[in-house]
Amino acid sequence: MKHRLHVGAAIGCAVKNSVRQTGRFLYLVGIQSVRISHRIRRRCARFFAPVTGFLAKVYDWCIGRRVRGVKREWNSLQEGFADAFGRIRAAKGFGGKAKQFFCAAGRAIAAHHGILGGVINVAAPAAAIALLVVTAQNISKAQYGLEISYNGTSLGYVQNENVIGEAVDMASARVSGAAESVDVNVVPTYTFTEISEDQYFVTASNVCDKIIAASDSVIEEAAGLYVDDAFIGAVKSETDLRFILQSILKENKTDDDTMDVAFVQDVQLVKGMYPTGSIMSSEAMQAKLTATEEVSQTYVVKEGDAPLSIAAKLGITLRQLQNLNPEIDLENSSIHVGDKLVISGEKGFLTIKTVKRETYTASIPYATIKEKTSKLYIGSPPKVAVKGQNGVKQLVDEVTYVDGVEVDRKNISTVILQNAVDEKVLVGTLQRPTYTMSYATPNSGVQSTGQLMWPVPASHIISQSYGVWGVTGSIHQAIDIQAPSGSTIYAADSGTVISAGWHPGYGYNLTIQHSNGMKTFYAHCSRLYVGSGAVVSKGTAIAAVGRTGYWATGNHLHFSVIVNGVYVNPLRYVK
Repeated sequence: MKHRLHVGAAIGCAVKNSVRQTGRFLYLVGIQSVRISHRIRRRCARFFAPVTGFLAKVYDWCIGRRVRGVKREWNSLQEGFADAFGRIRAAKGFGGKAKQFFCAAGRAIAAHHGILGGVINVAAPAAAIALLVVTAQNISKAQYGLEISYNGTSLGYVQNENVIGEAVDMASARVSGAAESVDVNVVPTYTFTEISEDQYFVTASNVCDKIIAASDSVIEEAAGLYVDDAFIGAVKSETDLRFILQSILKENKTDDDTMDVAFVQDVQLVKGMYPTGSIMSSEAMQAKLTATEEVSQTYVVKEGDAPLSIAAKLGITLRQLQNLNPEIDLENSSIHVGDKLVISGEKGFLTIKTVKRETYTASIPYATIKEKTSKLYIGSPPKVAVKGQNGVKQLVDEVTYVDGVEVDRKNISTVILQNAVDEKVLVGTLQRPTYTMSYATPNSGVQSTGQLMWPVPASHIISQSYGVWGVTGSIHQAIDIQAPSGSTIYAADSGTVISAGWHPGYGYNLTIQHSNGMKTFYAHCSRLYVGSGAVVSKGTAIAAVGRTGYWATGNHLHFSVIVNGVYVNPLRYVK
């Protein structure tokens, strides 16, 4: 127990000493920090004293004196106001108070004329600017224009002189169809004036009505038709004129809800005053607008166009299209994108533009993927491993027609209905065996029978006969025996192989010389079992059926018989 007491006391003393030492350390650090900061401040003050003194003098010279003067004036004013209010309150009667007021005002002006002059120097320009701003706002709100007068009658207010020129042109167009001569070449007078709120600017059409009304002709109110700003005529009923125009558009519209029909030209109806001679009946206006004439138009060939499709699009035959374009051979499709074709058609008085959506399907061409294989010889025809198949897509085009002729087409959506299947083609990498084409002298020891056996017992199918036109463009001087690839080819008779090797057209081939002056020729073989100089007996396996050589169109044996140098029909000798 005593030992524990001694240990506790020792720990307590150690803690007290540590706290005492830490406190002393912090005290010394704090004292030193204060001393260092005071030293830095004194040195900075001594270092920046010239600069701060100079800045203080500059401030005093530029601003300080004026600030002190303003303070003195302000204190003086406060004291003066206090004194003046005291004098006024102490004065008796209205006269006394008024006298004290004016006396105080006079003393204030005399004592503070300097600051009063400064206030006036600032306030006067500010008041002038404010007055200018108010004046400008009032002027901007006012409207000014030209008042047109003719023969002492005011025709209205316009913004510029161009309006009267346009009105005169409109009036001239309106009276152009009148039976009697109407003078509308007016020379008005203009007066620049301010327009009040209850007045308004008139349009060229209003001025035109007043010009015609001021003439000596008989006038009526009617609806005039303008096409591209050109006056066509007028009818009494605006409703009838609108009905005529709507009926023309309706004739070119089908039940297709996506179709939009409009006039290409700018067609406007203007209601106003027209000379009686310029007004026609509704029937005459309809006959004029629906009249057509035979014209020659131009069609520009676009991507994907063909002569037959162009003719179908125009509703004519290919022969009719060819007759209109004799310098171009359309029957042989000798057209290119950008070519211009002459087409015949009827053109109406008004040109109709039709925009509609067309939905159709088109094929997606498949791609051909070539893969190398060691199972085919180099140069042999590629083998189709996976047959390609075109895909199908559905397209929606926005098509624009002008008078029935397509002028623009934009695709707005494409949906793939069936993806294309790529075609996989195997290309041979196997090196062909090399055969040296050689010739040997027939062996007289081998006797031919003269009677030929069928060279391919595995098949008796003749795919091409003797004496017909062959793929080489000449008479076929052999028979083609169709048989599976690799089928054995046997010697038709005994003899000597006088040639064996490769030919670009016939592929692997060999020739046997027989002792009776006859030769037999075997071509398009896949393999040769014998070489040049070999002596073979009738029925000896000499080759295998194939389709080598670029004249081969399938697996078969090209079998020829030559008698005394002349090709003959093998069927005459084969048993």
